[in-house]
Amino acid sequence: RAATVSGEEATFIFPSGDQPLDVRGDAALVVRYPEPVKIEKSTFYFFVLYADKAHLEDIARSVKFL
Repeated sequence: RAATVSGEEATFIFPSGDQPLDVRGDAALVVRYPEPVKIEKSTFYFFVLYADKAHLEDIARSVKFL
C-alpha cells in the first residue's frame, strides 16, 4: 500500500494468507531516502524495515530522517 513516511514516498508490504508458517505475519516498509546514503563503497536509495504486521504502522510513524 502506497504511503508517505517522514515526508518521503513509501510502500507498506503486508503478509498474504499463503505465507509460509515461519514468516507468517511478517511485513515490511520501504521508504525512499531523502538523499542517497553512502556506506563505504555502496549507495542505498531505500530504507527497508521488517516487523510484524501488528506493529509495523506504529513503528513507521516514528521514522524520521535527520
